[in-house]
Amino acid sequence: MIDNRKAAEFFDRLSDGWDEKNVQNGEVIEKILDLAGIEAGTSVLDVGCGTGLLIPKYLERKTALVTAVDISRGMIAKAKEKYGKTGVLFLAADAAVYPYGRRFDRIVIYNAFPHFSDPPTLLAHLAQHLEEDGILTVAHGASRAVIDACHQNALEVSNVLPDIDGLSRLLPDSLEVICAISDGEKYVLTARRRKN
Repeated sequence: MIDNRKAAEFFDRLSDGWDEKNVQNGEVIEKILDLAGIEAGTSVLDVGCGTGLLIPKYLERKTALVTAVDISRGMIAKAKEKYGKTGVLFLAADAAVYPYGRRFDRIVIYNAFPHFSDPPTLLAHLAQHLEEDGILTVAHGASRAVIDACHQNALEVSNVLPDIDGLSRLLPDSLEVICAISDGEKYVLTARRRKN
């Protein structure tokens, strides 16, 4: 099982050069954000935000509120350096237990899911902070095989990414899958909070 303290320290060490090492496919990100329902007026919780890769995309789409959370203080510091004056709320915290004090229209876990020590607990906690009819998205901007290969040498801070059906089985009953894609360019599962 992943030790959260070790994971935070691991990503703290990588934070300075993170942006230079991570090349992203803009078209794939746009597709993922479309599937996630990121649109004008929505409130978004960005889980495992890292240095804030998706923040400019949220702002371009005129979201109403963005809250970005990461367990790594180093990653949050880099994100604040870049986007601290945009109105985004940054939290250096464990997303699986943090008491957000509100609900969100959209929750996005992008390129971070394998780094959570207890995925079912994380998903259940986040589902409680999702508005009724809100959407939770777990996504990667690469194939499952590529993601697992990237994490092969960092197993102390990474889990194997489940296949898309396996991920859907980890969801709490309050969430209903609306889209599940695992192909050569992306891995995306979106789930809507059921109406009470």
